[in-house]
Formats: sequence, structure tokens, C-alpha cells
Amino acid sequence: MSEISFESIESSCCPDLQELSSAVMATPKGTRAQRFLLKSGDAVHIYSNLQSITLQLRHEVPSEADVAATSFKASVVLTPGDALAIAGELLAVAAAQLKPKP
Repeated sequence: MSEISFESIESSCCPDLQELSSAVMATPKGTRAQRFLLKSGDAVHIYSNLQSITLQLRHEVPSEADVAATSFKASVVLTPGDALAIAGELLAVAAAQLKPKP
């Protein structure tokens, strides 16, 4: 089972979240930022406010570790329906994997 940790952040800048989906992520004022550090070293960031939800995946490989490896950041803006569908699927899959095998 993977271990994750998370951190909530509040910030004071104010760009539009949809603009951030194609730019460097900053945390706008009034936006909740949740960071999940995965056991693999990758990270999932969720930025949300009353108007939008942005999901960002980050995979960073230090050049000292592997010069040829690729690091990336990708983000998508989700509707509330998208977020609920993804959350439901993750819950169902995780619950199935946690059930004891006979």
C-alpha cells in the first residue's frame, strides 16, 4: 500500500486558475492547495476554490540521478462532476485492493 502525505496552503496572489493550467502553478488568493507526496517521489496537487478545481501531476527526476529521464508537470481543470467521478473510481479501486483475499 502506498503512503502519502499532504499539506494545505493558502496564498495571497490572484491569477485565474484556468490560466494556470498551462503555466507555472501558483496558489491564488482564496484558493485551497492540497499536495499529496507519493511514495514514488511523485506528487499530486489539487487547487480549488468556489469556481474551479485544478488537478496537477508532477514527476521530477534530478539530472544528477538520470540525465536522460524526463520531468514533467501536467494540469487539468475539472468540473465538479469530473472530480466526483475520479474520486469515486479511486475509492472503488482502493477499497477493492484493501479487501482481504480469501
